[in-house]
Amino acid sequence: MVFVFRSDPAMLKMMQILGVRTITAFSLKAFIGDIKRFPSAKKLVAYIGLNPRVCGSGKFEAKRSTSTFGRRDIKALLVECAQSALRTGKGEVHRWARKLSVFKGENKAVVALARKMLTYLWHSLMGHPCPSVTPPQGFETKLVHLASSVGRSRLASLGFKSNKHWVESVLRSQNFILQKT
Repeated sequence: MVFVFRSDPAMLKMMQILGVRTITAFSLKAFIGDIKRFPSAKKLVAYIGLNPRVCGSGKFEAKRSTSTFGRRDIKALLVECAQSALRTGKGEVHRWARKLSVFKGENKAVVALARKMLTYLWHSLMGHPCPSVTPPQGFETKLVHLASSVGRSRLASLGFKSNKHWVESVLRSQNFILQKT
């Protein structure tokens, strides 16, 4: 499992999003495939089914719930990730979602956050610049859990002295500045 994450930078970029863990990253990678087949983030959002449904007649047009089309299994996973991120997130986007939940309701805020997470994922996988130089909240913890689930003996066979050395090597490969502790 560690080898898959080390050899595929897309998996590591997916796990940098708060709420996305290993199973969701594998699922997203399997269903999205090559990100280049989606020319815009809107196309990816529509493929998953997190876009709003538009009902129109004549001059009137109204946006309703999310689309009934798309990958329902991946949509459900992303909504669960967004619920987790809304509970634990401390970033600007999470504060925005909490404010939105006051006015629009928690369910709409969670779906809106899931859509934002998917859009961020598209930009990240397309190679657009990331504004952060420190690891995102929870990313280091996810890597520690991944390393401990693999085991020290397997990491040692890959050439790492400990879990900490593997985590530091992954963070360096993602160009994050490591904190001196």
